[in-house]
Amino acid sequence: MNSLAMLASFLACIWLSWYITRRFVLFALERRLVDVPNERSSHSRVTPRGGGISFVILFLIVTAVLGLFCDLPIRFMTAILAGAGVAWVGYLDDCHGLSIKVRLLVQLAVTSTAFLLICGTPLTNDHYPTLLNVAGAVFAVILYTWVINIVNFMDGIDGLAASEAVCLSATCCLLTLMRHGPTETGFLFGVLACASFGFLYWNWPSAHIFMGDAGSYFLGFSIGALMLLSVVRRELELWVVPILLGVFAVDATLTVLKRMLRGELWYKAHRLHGFQHAALVFGHRTVTLTVVAINLLWLAPLALLADILPRRGPALLVLAWLPLVVLSYLFHSGEVLIEHAIPRWRTFALIAGCMPKNSWIGLLNLVRRLKRSMPWLRACWIAGLCVVSMLLAALSLITPRNGAVPREFAVPLLMFGAAQATTLLAFGMHRCHWHLIALEDLPDIMGVGLVSTLAGVVLEVAVIPGEVRTIPASFFVIQTLLLVAFIIFIRMAAASYSRGRQLTFKPTAAKRVIIYGANSAGLEICSSLRQLGAKYRVVGFVDPRISMKGVPIAGGSVLGLDSDIKRLVTVYNVDGVLLSSSAAGSAAGRRFLQHCRDAAVDVHVLPSIEHGLETRVETKAVQASA
Repeated sequence: MNSLAMLASFLACIWLSWYITRRFVLFALERRLVDVPNERSSHSRVTPRGGGISFVILFLIVTAVLGLFCDLPIRFMTAILAGAGVAWVGYLDDCHGLSIKVRLLVQLAVTSTAFLLICGTPLTNDHYPTLLNVAGAVFAVILYTWVINIVNFMDGIDGLAASEAVCLSATCCLLTLMRHGPTETGFLFGVLACASFGFLYWNWPSAHIFMGDAGSYFLGFSIGALMLLSVVRRELELWVVPILLGVFAVDATLTVLKRMLRGELWYKAHRLHGFQHAALVFGHRTVTLTVVAINLLWLAPLALLADILPRRGPALLVLAWLPLVVLSYLFHSGEVLIEHAIPRWRTFALIAGCMPKNSWIGLLNLVRRLKRSMPWLRACWIAGLCVVSMLLAALSLITPRNGAVPREFAVPLLMFGAAQATTLLAFGMHRCHWHLIALEDLPDIMGVGLVSTLAGVVLEVAVIPGEVRTIPASFFVIQTLLLVAFIIFIRMAAASYSRGRQLTFKPTAAKRVIIYGANSAGLEICSSLRQLGAKYRVVGFVDPRISMKGVPIAGGSVLGLDSDIKRLVTVYNVDGVLLSSSAAGSAAGRRFLQHCRDAAVDVHVLPSIEHGLETRVETKAVQASA
């Protein structure tokens, strides 16, 4: 499979998932497919649900294309396409609600079909007795069904299930690419990660839309199917995916076991997971970022070791899950919290706070020194990103099957990486405010990345022209794209972390607003609101021109006419309406204000630059005549 085609497919999946989810938000609001908060919910406002249908559609289409036009065997394609059954059941459950018996029967039927298609029937295995083979197959199907429900149970706060899918699938994709080169299984892992990432944009705290049972069921099914496929094709070891799924498996399993021991119905909705208890104190964003950090900094390295050392897999699985069991105990997974009681995690924090102050002086001094040397740390980050992106591009393009970079490429690559890092530092990439990023910064980052690549190529051509010709040109393209993507991702993560620290433990929900006027004045208001961060969400626009209805504008669309404002405010759960002072002075603007007054809608008139300039000109003319 061509590496450039894989990269283009990944980028296309991200955009398509983002676009489909954005359109589905409006569809769900129009059809009243929403999640109403109740005593078991972790959110506080009406939110659309069912957005997981975006990555369901993309993943099924890509799988069908691989099976029909590429080298993926038909039985493997059929096994993955069977996931449409659990997705359909989840969608029906989102819309109308289904009994637990129907859901479990469909899940067992679909997982059994997928297991038989991927692994074969247990009767064909002659290494073990037939009864043992059948018992093992039944146990595997039950575990597979449990994985589906684990993901569904853990989809309880904003961004958690989608970020888990991104981390797990991206890690498996990279492991497959590094160990075996471009394969169909690694490509499918990458597609699942990219499609989930596009949805995550709209599901990130505070969420515009929820995944719903359709998305969570399908995610669990796809993770299990790709795990079986990678193990059967000997591209990943058996222990890799269970290690990466540790946060979800430990919290969900312990919660269900404790509830069953108390005689409760394990499938009933509740708010007793450890991550839900943590979200009540620290907020959705902090908990989701913590889970991402655990996946990337703790579970991913152990999964890599388990893939390299398969005999140590059980020990690495225990090592990976043991701290997670402790965290679940500290945050009372599956337990009903007693009001005004001190939770276990706070008890440990109080014990740590009672330690002698001298024990913290060294740590505080280290933090102060790190703050003073932050530009140097960022410079090291830049150099590290150059090396990592260069290695990933080399592993996907110019390495043989054994995974080693040929010696003749070592010197050109080192020289290229040094020149690239030096150019990035010369442009001051390490001195910028990493906790602030906007769309206006993206052209600068891409331009500096391109210039640094050109500088590295020019240096190699000047010093060792003969050896540069042996490196494929696609290597430099992929390396530049990876470097730019890494820098943007890290800066977005730093900005998100900075905003999260400025928020309180229970951040206020963003205000949902509709803007009057699909023109320059409306775009000016939309641009100003986006500079305010997460305080406001632009639901869409209204305009007096009937021809503008449905026209996309500034990342949204024209929802309807100005006379429909009462219906639109009710359907889209809008907090207020905004219009510019220049629009309010026109006849159409005055009619719109009257519609808002009749509908008892909260409307705000904002000053516009155009109106301010006209006012100043009139003032100067009056002064001159006087």
